[in-house]
Amino acid sequence: MSKTLNYTDILASNIAAISSAMAPVRASIGPKGLDVLLVDELGSYSCTNDGVEILSNIKIEHPAAKLAVEAAKSQETQVGDGTSTVAILCDSMLQAAMDKVNTGANPNRLAQALELAARKVQTELKASAMQVNELSDPALRAITKIAARGDEDLTGLILEALYIVKDAEKLAGSVFAQSGHKSQVLEGHFIKKRTHFNYSQNFEQAPLLLVQGPLEPEPMSSEAVNTDEGVRKYENNIQALMETAKKIIKSGVKAVISSSSMFARVEEYFAREGVFVLTHVRDSDMRILEEISGSVVTTRSKLINSDIESIKALVNPLDSIKQMEDLSGYSFQGPKSSRASILVSAQTPTILEERQRITIDACRSLAAATNLGYVLGEGVCELNLIPALQELKDQNQDEETQMGIEIMLAALNSIFDQIVGNAGFNSAELKAKLKNPQLGIDLDSGSVVNLVEAGILDPLEVKLSAFKIATEIACQILRINMIVQAR
Repeated sequence: MSKTLNYTDILASNIAAISSAMAPVRASIGPKGLDVLLVDELGSYSCTNDGVEILSNIKIEHPAAKLAVEAAKSQETQVGDGTSTVAILCDSMLQAAMDKVNTGANPNRLAQALELAARKVQTELKASAMQVNELSDPALRAITKIAARGDEDLTGLILEALYIVKDAEKLAGSVFAQSGHKSQVLEGHFIKKRTHFNYSQNFEQAPLLLVQGPLEPEPMSSEAVNTDEGVRKYENNIQALMETAKKIIKSGVKAVISSSSMFARVEEYFAREGVFVLTHVRDSDMRILEEISGSVVTTRSKLINSDIESIKALVNPLDSIKQMEDLSGYSFQGPKSSRASILVSAQTPTILEERQRITIDACRSLAAATNLGYVLGEGVCELNLIPALQELKDQNQDEETQMGIEIMLAALNSIFDQIVGNAGFNSAELKAKLKNPQLGIDLDSGSVVNLVEAGILDPLEVKLSAFKIATEIACQILRINMIVQAR
């Protein structure tokens, strides 16, 4: 099983760089994890123990470390939580793999065996999961509270919103932060944006037209407009847009919301006709408005070529548009889907930003739990997988396959070891006390507790994604034979 020294040196360098990048995240995991103070070149700072926030702001030069960090951050994109778990699993896998390579093991064979072990982990995790049968399941409060860093107020707000919308998937997109107000749940979807005109009344049963892009005259180049023909064409474009605005009014529309700008004369005309107008709305808000109203998003070009009946077919009424002047925005409710917005408040900008991030993460963890169920937390679900992985190892006579499975066994121990270590306890001593698969550790006292009864639970989806991503990173790093400068 020969290999070049060059490969070993490169692997060692890559792993050392990755381990260095992951170190701050290791110390942050768990309820006793420590915060990281992030300071940029201008002196701005934030304090957090959020894994993705830490990884996103670490200054990294080594290409392999950049590769691993970007892959770990994809955990946040996919499920919204578990970035720290990915970082620790990946680091542990690579450290164990380095030991095997140093004994002469072939990296390709190790990667293949690691992928085999990862498939076994996925199967066993799914088999151990507990399902959510109703929104009142106490496990949902427990999972939300853990993701909310133990904050009872944020947990209560998230669950209050859940009981309104009945769908955890709808929560994360309706979290906003604003200082100077009490944290609260608002019925409807809130958009923090001012209108160009003052509307003295709220709107009830308002047929809504949603426009993607600008509602402006068709654009022309400056060279074309500087000719007589160009001027006439531009005036015709304005006339066509104004005629379209009249068709919109005749179709009964009482609210026009666009993702971009609106021609001033058109907006003024709508305002005179008593039509609510809101422009430059985010695409995510446009999608929610489409969902709750049942209106169909259209464009300027389609509207110009549509008759009144065709415009009516695009429109559905919102139940209400309520101005919330103290919050500098509007709340929207529609007949097709219930929505609730979570207002998070704090006294300082740094804490405000962190509380908003925590709330969004907790909403996404809650959604993950309702999707696929949940498993034991604190790294205990990983410990419970060890017998199945040991059995898989014993079934394989090939030495390098066994080594690859041993890499995964090291990773299975790493989460519990890190969480308990961050709390100041000796993990080896505490593992010996876990005589039952549902037992874990009270990280305040070090005593044994039933994790289900104590509510120390994690969403299954977070774990599945974390193992998948961590294994992919580790295998990719193992297969790097050389780093070259690309053109």
